[in-house]
Amino acid sequence: MSNDGKISTTGILGIIRHPWYTATFLLIWARNWNVNTLIINIILSIYLVIGCYLEEKKLVLEYGEGYQNYQKNVSMLFPWKWLQMKLNR
Repeated sequence: MSNDGKISTTGILGIIRHPWYTATFLLIWARNWNVNTLIINIILSIYLVIGCYLEEKKLVLEYGEGYQNYQKNVSMLFPWKWLQMKLNR
């Protein structure tokens, strides 16, 4: 959110909606794996996805149509829409 109470879509927020969640995914999956860490990573990933969806619901309630338009144009965690736009140029 910017200083004027509107949704900020500059910088990384114009590419993905939840950069902190994305960074967390990258950190938990970038370490050495064994059976224990694999199970923990799966549990943490499920927790992050649920948290993301709950936050999305809260943001839609708070910002309404403006946030829904943002959702249509910017990917949640990984820059699929941004990459697709770059490849279609």
